[in-house]
Amino acid sequence: MRFRSAPGKAPVLFGQVQAVDDAGRYPMATSSVSVDGNVYYTNALGAYRVPVSVGKHQLVVEHTGVRSSRTSVKVEPGDSVQVNFYLRYAD
Repeated sequence: MRFRSAPGKAPVLFGQVQAVDDAGRYPMATSSVSVDGNVYYTNALGAYRVPVSVGKHQLVVEHTGVRSSRTSVKVEPGDSVQVNFYLRYAD
């Protein structure tokens, strides 16, 4: 989901990482969220927020016990882009 920020504000990627199974979804605290090779970690609620530059970015999310996920996002000037991850438990 893409939001427009106030003019002059730096673009931001934000969202939540959750594990998913048949019983529901669970926030994944301390998941690594790699943005273009720079690693950040989710908070206790599984949330992350990363300031980025305009352009295309590669995101990779990993946490022990779940399958990793990757995606790419194009960020325009003034964007705040929400990217949520729903990870399945590893077999």
